Parts: sequence; C-alpha cells; structure tokens
Amino acid sequence: MAQHYYRKELGFTLVEVMIAMVLGLVLIGGVTGVFIANQTTYRVNEALSAMQENARTAFLLMARDIRSAGFSGCTNNGSVSNVLNNAGAQWWTNWQANQAGILGYTAATVPAALGIPAPVNDSEAIQLMFGGGNSVSVHDHQPNAASATLFVNSSNHGLQSGDIVMACDDDHTAIFQVTNANVANQTIVHNSGGSQSPGNCSKGLGFPTVCTTNGTPHRFGNNAMLTRFEAVGWYIGAANGVRSLYRATPRRTAGTSNTALATDEILRGVERLTFRYLESTNTALRAANNVANWADVVGVEVQLQMVAPANVQLAADVLTFSYMINLRNR
Repeated sequence: MAQHYYRKELGFTLVEVMIAMVLGLVLIGGVTGVFIANQTTYRVNEALSAMQENARTAFLLMARDIRSAGFSGCTNNGSVSNVLNNAGAQWWTNWQANQAGILGYTAATVPAALGIPAPVNDSEAIQLMFGGGNSVSVHDHQPNAASATLFVNSSNHGLQSGDIVMACDDDHTAIFQVTNANVANQTIVHNSGGSQSPGNCSKGLGFPTVCTTNGTPHRFGNNAMLTRFEAVGWYIGAANGVRSLYRATPRRTAGTSNTALATDEILRGVERLTFRYLESTNTALRAANNVANWADVVGVEVQLQMVAPANVQLAADVLTFSYMINLRNR
C-alpha cells in the first residue's frame, strides 16, 4: 500500500505582509520626503543665485552712473551755464549747481515725468547728470561768428546734430545742443533758434546764462574739453502689474536732430528701491530729505528689494540686497 507524505507549506502570514507593507510605505515616504526637501533646497538656491546675479548686474550699471555724477571733464568752480531751451521744463534739462549732478527723491517726492512708465508712489528714485563717452579737445572757438563754432582736434568725436553736449574749461561748464557737426572740418556748431528740440536759447555759452541770441559771451580756448551730456534717472515703475527697475535717459531720436526722453527696463521683479546718502560733512547715511548739501555727497548706498519667484518662499531680509558706491568727482 502506497504511503503519502505531506510537506508543510511555508509562507508569510497576513500580519507579516501588513508589517512589510507598512515598513515599505515608511521607507518610500522617507525617500520622497528627502527628494522633496532636496528639490525645495535646489529651487531656493537657484532662485537666490538668480536674484544675486540680477542684483549684481543692476548694481554695476547703477554704479557706473552714480560714480560719474557731476563729472564735466574739467576742474573748475562748479559754475554751469545751461542754454537749453526752457531749461528745467524737463528734469533732464535742469542742471542745478547746488546739486552738483546728483539729486535723490523720497517715495513721496518722485516726479511722475521721470520716465515711462511713471514711477510707483512707494519707492525712491535718483537723478544723475555728468559728461560721458569719449571726450575731445577744443583748439579754437568762434562764439561771435554768424555760426558759433567750436573747432575740435579729432574728426572721430562721434557727435551729431541734435546731441546735447558739455564744453568746459577752468572757468565754467556749458551745456548746449549741437546744431551742426561737420566731421571733415572737425567743427561743432551751437547756434540758437531753429527747429531742434529742445534747442538752444542762446549761442552765448558764458556764465551766468542769458537767454538772448548772443547771450553771455565766452570763448572756450585751447585745451577746453567737449563731451556728451548724460542725464540718467533710476526708479521703479510698473507695467502690466509687474514692477521693474527702469533707467531713463534722453537720446537723440534716430533720423532727426531732436533729443527726447527714452526709458529702458533693466530688471524685472524689483519691488522697491531705496537710497541712503553719505556727505563729507557727516558720518551717518541719510535719506534724501535729510541731505544738507548735495554737493557734499560722496557716497550712495543702494538697496534693492526683490520679488521672490512664484514657487519659492523667502524671508524679506533674504530678498533685500545692498551696495555702497563712492562718487569719483568730489
């Protein structure tokens, strides 16, 4: 008679399976948590790196303008003759000697006409004026001729009719618009009248300014300097609900002899712009409304408050970047 042997079947009990599943879920949850934490850290670091790089670029551009504030190309007593028509009607035609090429605005005082789009009402702004670009030397000047003409030492001056320029010597600086530039003859004409914008109220470049045809006479002699006039406004504006850092400056309109204000968007996602000023007569940084004398300002602290990306949460202090800039021409 055949014998049958029965072998005991081995396996997992239901309890063991459930325990294994729980342990597996815990392990998967831990790995997922580490992955999410690493992904969040990566996003934060990437966002911070991008904001730091953007802020660094903005600071470098602003520093170039701020360091140059007040520069005319000559060492003189700071007297400035401005013969642009309706000087002061637009901010970039309004050089004031007591400001020495720099003027700051608190949030409540920023002019709406500083740029397009207009500045927001809860952020500060700064306005700068200086001589920029390549300079050329003057070797003769005929201020009283029918066409008041400056003779320069180079045909590669890069100036054209309609450009606004600064001429200076050891007596004073003059701001005017070029009415004609002849490369072959190396001449710069600065007559009054005409259809240019803004145009010159006088061909006399002497100090103080008198807006008549001949104005205050002055002859810029040998070794006087001629350079392009730069006026720059930095502020925060909003377009389509997005705040950005803007740089406004007058430019000659292509194909014409007119100069008008143009605005460039420099950096998107900037919530607020703040300035603090250091005067040579005081060791403390001051807000614009507490500056005693703009001609004494030797340093500017710039602060940018950035907007965090939509998928990243950052503390307010992490979103704020500061940079200290020294003025060269003091």
